[in-house]
Amino acid sequence: MRKRTLVGFFAFGTIALLAGCANSLEPPVIVGGLKFPKSPPPDNTSQGISVWLLPVTDTGNGKRLGTLFHALGSRSHLLVRESLSQSIQKKIEQDLVDEGFSVQMAKTSNHPLTVSVSIEKIEDRVSAAPLNVRQKAVVILSYKIITRSSDGTTRSMSGTITRHQSPTPDALFHRSTPPSLIGSMVDDEIRHELIPMILRTGKESS
Repeated sequence: MRKRTLVGFFAFGTIALLAGCANSLEPPVIVGGLKFPKSPPPDNTSQGISVWLLPVTDTGNGKRLGTLFHALGSRSHLLVRESLSQSIQKKIEQDLVDEGFSVQMAKTSNHPLTVSVSIEKIEDRVSAAPLNVRQKAVVILSYKIITRSSDGTTRSMSGTITRHQSPTPDALFHRSTPPSLIGSMVDDEIRHELIPMILRTGKESS
């Protein structure tokens, strides 16, 4: 009888321990900065268009990349060494330069063509299962493109760019290397939506 009681006690203790782990928050996991894919050769279709780029803003935690869910149920915040806004700022600026734009940093929108980008959401949810790693990632960027003509007319265009990805069973995340899934999603948003919109706006306002 006593043996059964001890077995039951240890079983209850194990269940309680696992239940406690499922909701516990462990120390954050620090990873490198975002890793962007190699850029294709520029086509220079935007040669001669000048862009004034405002600092990228972040509505969330500047270094919070997402959440790592451990195998036993606990979780840790994923943090990057360089803030997400700084990484994306550099990426946008470099991509614009590669595409032939003349880029200058600005503090106000009092320029012929000003671009403002905000990080609405970046969330990389990584589940460290025993056999593989699963991810669910989302990147939401919003932008505003403001043009000012020589006669003082001001026009603005804004929009939101969203990407979702859930690669399984192989993930693009590893603690020892910069996270490349979010980087590839940001790159896709900038190259395939943001830059074409800037180019179109710049040509229409010229």
